[in-house]
Amino acid sequence: MDGDASGRGGIVPDHRVPLDEAAFEAAYGQGRDVVLEAAVRWLGAAGHVETTIP
Repeated sequence: MDGDASGRGGIVPDHRVPLDEAAFEAAYGQGRDVVLEAAVRWLGAAGHVETTIP
């Protein structure tokens, strides 16, 4: 969850998504949501959801 305009509040993420050149290309060059994809992979590895991403 995001904080307010002053930067207060929010939740510190447990898992960081590397925003490297490959992630940048996926997000802006291919229009993919790399954060959502990482979350689905993490939840799938934990056995919480099926990891089918179109």
